[in-house]
Amino acid sequence: FNKIPGSPISYWVSENLIKIFENKSISEFADARLGMATADNNRFLRLWHEINIGDTSISSPSRSEAINSRKKWFPYDKGGSFRRWYGNNEYLVNWKNDGYEIQNFKDNKGKVRSHNYNLDYIFKDGITWSALSSGKFSCRYSAHSLFDNAGSKVFANNNDNINYILGILNSPLTNEVFKLINPTMNYQPGTIAAMIMNLNKQSIINEKVQTLINQSKSDWDSFEESWDFRKHPLI
Repeated sequence: FNKIPGSPISYWVSENLIKIFENKSISEFADARLGMATADNNRFLRLWHEINIGDTSISSPSRSEAINSRKKWFPYDKGGSFRRWYGNNEYLVNWKNDGYEIQNFKDNKGKVRSHNYNLDYIFKDGITWSALSSGKFSCRYSAHSLFDNAGSKVFANNNDNINYILGILNSPLTNEVFKLINPTMNYQPGTIAAMIMNLNKQSIINEKVQTLINQSKSDWDSFEESWDFRKHPLI
């Protein structure tokens, strides 16, 4: 029992599954961070097609670039339905002037209502997932965005490991491990960080995962719900 994080009384677990916990955890290769709470999503969030494209930046590579763009609306990861590798890019958040309005959104007693801005991580490449799920766990590659507490994010210490971590998290093994260390359907950053991994066959896995990301992006962009939509592939 002590070999499994949290020491759950999982008497049905096979010896082979227990042995995998001798590997390192994702926390040794990446930082998992809880997403932001705006305190008023109706005020600060919009679907991307509701906003004038001239007020939007969907590809700011850094916090400083976002400030210099003088744009108001930026991509916002907010979980969504089951989807692996890429997609669920639907929302924008008001982050004008480095999020001045959100960071100064106070109640009638003068207390700031919003929190978890993750200023050291916003706009960086990472992996996002849906905090709540009634089925299998799924996660997606994400870049140039801020992120919500319903769509938290994990950031590799070395960007060369992003695809590998994404591949591990989207594997069938992850769902089996999460049954042990997270019996609920609420996936918090601590759960993701506790997932085991190693770097065996890294180059092969990285290549395969990149192919899956590209295919998933092509699928997502085939429909009008994507801001990169050009035309349906059947036309």
